[in-house]
Amino acid sequence: MQFALFLLVGAVLFVYYQLSPPAMPFAKADDIFPTFIVMRMPHGASGLLIAAILAAAMSNLSAALNSLSSSSIIDFYLRIRPNATEGRRMLLSRAATIFWGLMLFALAIVSRRGGHVVEVGLAIASVAYGALLGTFLLGTLTKRATERGAMVGFAAGFATNMYLWLGTIAGKKVPFTWYVPLGSVLTFAVGYVFSLMLGGNTRPQSEIEQPKKQHV
Repeated sequence: MQFALFLLVGAVLFVYYQLSPPAMPFAKADDIFPTFIVMRMPHGASGLLIAAILAAAMSNLSAALNSLSSSSIIDFYLRIRPNATEGRRMLLSRAATIFWGLMLFALAIVSRRGGHVVEVGLAIASVAYGALLGTFLLGTLTKRATERGAMVGFAAGFATNMYLWLGTIAGKKVPFTWYVPLGSVLTFAVGYVFSLMLGGNTRPQSEIEQPKKQHV
């Protein structure tokens, strides 16, 4: 739904500038929407829209930083130091937030050379989404999936999508729209095969099959 709205806004702007061409052609496509907000919309509406865009960006950024910081401390640091004090955890979580903020800032600077912002963002997200979706389907649709098999499948799907993103096939770049389906299929297939090779399902049958209802 979100991306459908993005496409709708782009289509409306295309029609608008076809009917009312700008005095000078845009240097790049990313300038069209900001220019329309500043130059064509009423001052009150443009201010509210800019405030809404900044608020949405800040909300998404704060959620991302919080998730990255929490994952860094809980999934990595506490596995090594499970007896760390609450004060030390809080101090390290704040340091991790600053670290990931600097990392995201650096990635934003580097991504300015990568083409359109929306396409670059979707391409980066699709690199991981394919492996994530394949792992989810592996655990949901099969009863013989194991943790090791899922990890191997995830690594295979992620590595494949990284190659598709950074490399070429027959001298041509693979469109990012193929990253998710290709990564999902490969992750599912490799994960399932390795799950069978590594011993099949290790969960108790009672956890897989829901108990049947008893009729009185």
